[in-house]
Amino acid sequence: MAIIALLAITALLGGCATGDAEAGEVANRIGPRLNAFWGYAFAGLEQDGDRLIIYRKPNTDLDTTVRKWAGDVEVDFRDAPWSLDDLRPLVDRVHADRQHWAEQEIQIRYVTTRPDGTGVNVVAQTNDLDAAQTAFTLTYDTRVTVALPATTGIVPA
Repeated sequence: MAIIALLAITALLGGCATGDAEAGEVANRIGPRLNAFWGYAFAGLEQDGDRLIIYRKPNTDLDTTVRKWAGDVEVDFRDAPWSLDDLRPLVDRVHADRQHWAEQEIQIRYVTTRPDGTGVNVVAQTNDLDAAQTAFTLTYDTRVTVALPATTGIVPA
C-alpha cells in the first residue's frame, strides 16, 4: 500500500509523465480491490513508468479482471511464489512477536509483504543486522528478510 500512496503523491506533485500518472491512478484504484478480494492469488503490484506489474499466482480470472479494470494502461503479469493470503500469517506472527524482539534489542519498525510475493520484509533497528537476520530465519523461515531503516544522510544541526 505504501507504493500506491507514493505513486499518488508523485503524480500530484507533477513528477510523472501523463502515462505515468494514469498508471498511478489505476494502481491506486485497483490495488485495494486486489488486496481485498483476490488475496488468495494476488501478491502485489508495482508501477514501472506507464505500466503496472501485477505479481500473482497464475489465475486467468484475476488476469482478465485486472485487464478490464486497467483500461488502456499496460499490465505485465508475473508469477509469484506466494500470495498475500500465504504471507499475511507470517506478517502477523512477526507483529505478534514485537515484544520478544524488543527484549532481544531488535526494534521492529514495520513488517510488510514484498510486492513480488517472494516473502516478508522486516525493517528493524538493531546493532547487529547479521545476527538479527539469523534469528528471524531460525524463528520463522527464509522468506523473512531483515533490513535497517533507511537513512537520509541529513545530519541535524
